Amino acid sequence: MKYLETPFEGNVTIQIQNGRRKDYIDCELATSEIEIFQSASFRKRHQFKKPLVLMFLNPLVQAFTVQQFHFDVVQICVGYEKNLVSKVSYIPAFKGKGTFIQCFSGFSMVIFLEPQHSVVNKIVVDKTKISLNATKPND
Repeated sequence: MKYLETPFEGNVTIQIQNGRRKDYIDCELATSEIEIFQSASFRKRHQFKKPLVLMFLNPLVQAFTVQQFHFDVVQICVGYEKNLVSKVSYIPAFKGKGTFIQCFSGFSMVIFLEPQHSVVNKIVVDKTKISLNATKPND
């Protein structure tokens, strides 16, 4: 199998909204099946420069990804109906042998970011809304 170059060329700005508070984050974007499949593996920490968004073109079709980060990450799963966060998981660095493949269905997107990222503690399941291609207000 040929491995894709990382980081991927696609970029997107997401808006994370909790009540009236809005945070904007520039992210790397994976949209094709092969980008999504390889997105969470074969990377070193220095190749993970900003959060990574897996955007599913059809959220009802199963999408697979090899999850073998060599560093800790937080995984945020966003439901496709209302774009509300439905699950937040801490994934420790992969130290095992073999391959771990994760299947996603029912999500509009999944976001990977480092545990110390400033928005991690602001995420509330079923209350935090995440939107793609958000426009940052003028500073």
